[in-house]
Amino acid sequence: MMKKRSGAHVLVESLVNEGLTTIFGIPGVDTLSVYDAFLDHPSVRAINVRHEQSAVFMADGYYRASGNVGVALTSGGPGALNTLTAMGTAHNDSSAILHILNDNPAHVRAKGRGYFHDVRDQYGIFRPVIDFGYQATMPHEIPDSIRTAMTALKSRRPKPSLVEIGGDAFKIDTDIAIGDKSSSHRRKASDEEINQITSGSVIIQPINFKTADEKNYQKIVEAIKEEYSQIDGLVNNAGILGEKKPLEQY
Repeated sequence: MMKKRSGAHVLVESLVNEGLTTIFGIPGVDTLSVYDAFLDHPSVRAINVRHEQSAVFMADGYYRASGNVGVALTSGGPGALNTLTAMGTAHNDSSAILHILNDNPAHVRAKGRGYFHDVRDQYGIFRPVIDFGYQATMPHEIPDSIRTAMTALKSRRPKPSLVEIGGDAFKIDTDIAIGDKSSSHRRKASDEEINQITSGSVIIQPINFKTADEKNYQKIVEAIKEEYSQIDGLVNNAGILGEKKPLEQY
């Protein structure tokens, strides 16, 4: 049995367990305890911003530059709503973002009583700009929320995932174990699927081209070169074929 510690510490342990040690965010009333927990984990690099939107944009840029999941930590209410533009951009451009935010305690949430930073259906507001979401109301739910969100990020087309945690869950102690890391179920493209894309046939299921071997990768590149000679000129397509360089160099 694990020793008891706060939900804030459980969250940080869950992030470290997933190898997520670069966090972009801005402290809020309910997330201050998370920043305190960062002090017990020297591997964590918490980068403070001056606006919540910047946190998600920086997490997006981090993913695009490194290929690793970008993590943003923001407060709920108005702070959460500030991130919608950046979340929409990440969703549209297929960036793997893990956005963690707090919501008010369950006994006052969405009651319309003027509780601090209360927003009616905060989670629902984010539905159009996320691919996966998890609402954790108690600290023992936090490890599974991070693990399942990361599994979704690794297994599906890259899109933002949202983990919403009740503000009181950060303060409640629990002896929950962190458990295993997330898993990835992304499959390799089959030879048949490679032939379909190089012949211009319609593909129904998504394919992860990065898992194709070198021979098949070159076949894909040649097919794209022939069909879309100007693909490198499109900003949103940068990185599709690996390093950013003219197509004729492939």
